[in-house]
Amino acid sequence: MSKSYASHDNSSQEVEPLLLTPLPPPRPLLMPDKPLPPSPRFAPTLLLHRRNKALRESQIRLKAEITHLRQLLVHYHDVIKATNELVKGTTLGLKHVEQLTLNMKENEARIQREWDVYLQQQGFDMDAANFF
Repeated sequence: MSKSYASHDNSSQEVEPLLLTPLPPPRPLLMPDKPLPPSPRFAPTLLLHRRNKALRESQIRLKAEITHLRQLLVHYHDVIKATNELVKGTTLGLKHVEQLTLNMKENEARIQREWDVYLQQQGFDMDAANFF
């Protein structure tokens, strides 16, 4: 059982030449709306001009940022000042409440002493009253 490979032999067929597709036109190196690059003779001058322009823009941005930071500083200073005043007011309020509490305790003790003196003057037995 031998197979014949003669039917697969490509040597007897003619090879058609490959048709080359035309290449697309070369891309232009520069876009028509863009200017030509400067000649090497003017490159340092143009580079300095671009650097100076970038420096001026950077200075403008930095001045704006400094102004903004100064405004924030003034705002935070006002907030801190208001907070300090609030803390002082709260501290004074707490001292006032503490003093009122002490005065109330002193008044309560004084009233209790006066009541005890009155009851003793009336002949009321304090030991029997404290028993209950």
